[in-house]
This record gives sequence, structure tokens and C-alpha cells, in this order.
Amino acid sequence: MKKLKTVLFSVLALAFIVGCSDSGEDTSGTEESSNVGLVNESGFPIVKEPIELTFFTGKSEPNSNNFEETYVWSTYEDMTDIKVNFQLNAFDSLSERRNLVITSGDYPDAFYSSRLSSSDLATYGEQGILIPLDDMIEEYAPNFHAALEKHPDMRKGLTMPDGHIYSFPSYYTPDFLPMLIGVPLWINDEWLEEVAWNGQQQPTNFMSF
Repeated sequence: MKKLKTVLFSVLALAFIVGCSDSGEDTSGTEESSNVGLVNESGFPIVKEPIELTFFTGKSEPNSNNFEETYVWSTYEDMTDIKVNFQLNAFDSLSERRNLVITSGDYPDAFYSSRLSSSDLATYGEQGILIPLDDMIEEYAPNFHAALEKHPDMRKGLTMPDGHIYSFPSYYTPDFLPMLIGVPLWINDEWLEEVAWNGQQQPTNFMSF
């Protein structure tokens, strides 16, 4: 439970990445202090009252389903009381659309899978558009914090010149092979059981559901 809570924390913490000031002033400190009170210290749901968030998100397939419709995100929504609305943007025009959003000052709650470079993180962090996550990681993500302590190079890579962390990495075990595959193949277990393999053993080197 604690490990899963830490994984789900990244969903919530992403909501605090973007400051909400349209004035250009650095309000990251007040935003962080006011929003942290929404979080339960342990267990589910993660937040004390249901909240709804908007994520600016890159996608690879033009006609892909909304992220909200996928099993993993709908399950997380039920468990956490956090509903995420994804603003899906094709990767081929992602940089242009992301820059327009940032320039407009009408920020989403988070940028998720939106290909912000280290230079972007440093610049927008200094401007107060992105808020530092250091304290929240230490307080609410004990497993991720432990990973940073165990792997100093990962902390070094995430830390910007001003000494703050403004983003989360893609972090997974090398044993989870689907993460290394762009579009994994999924096979229905019930269908497998009905298929005659002419005495051959059913394949096991793919994911099934």
C-alpha cells in the first residue's frame, strides 16, 4: 500500500508543478503551502476532498483514446478521488502548442509527458511558472525519496542550477519489459484458453489480461 501510494503521489504532485499566477509574480511558495493541506497523510483516497485537475499531455497516436478512458487512470481516479482531464496534443506539434500555453499565462495544473527540456525546467522554475517539488518529495514520497538517496546521479540529473527539482523522471524496474516496448501486444487470457495449440505450449513471452 505504501509503495502504491508513492506511485500515485506522482499524479497528485504533478498538479502542483505549475504555479497559478497570471500576473507573472512568483507565487510558488503560497501555492505549495495552500495545496499541501489537501493531502491525506496515508491511505486512500489521497486527497481529503475530490479534486479535478487538467494535464497538458503529449500523445503519439492522432486518434488514440482519451487517457481518462484507460483502465489504469479510471482505477486511479476511483482510488484517489483525483479526476484528471487530459489535454491531448500530438507530439509533432507539441512544442508549439506548449509554448503557446505558457506564453498565454493560462496554465494547466500540470505538464505530463510534454517533453519539457532541462533548459525549460530551469527557465520556467526561475520564473515561478514551475514550483519546486523538493519538500513534497521528501514529505509525501518516501520511496521515491529513498531512490534519490540511493541513486545520487538521478537526483543530480533532476536538480536544476538553482538547486531545486521541478519534475519527475520515468522511473521503472528494468524487469518490467512492456516499458521498453512502444506498443506492447496484449492477449486475452480467455481467448488463449480456447485456442487449440496442436499440442504446443501456449506462448508466455507477452502480456495478457
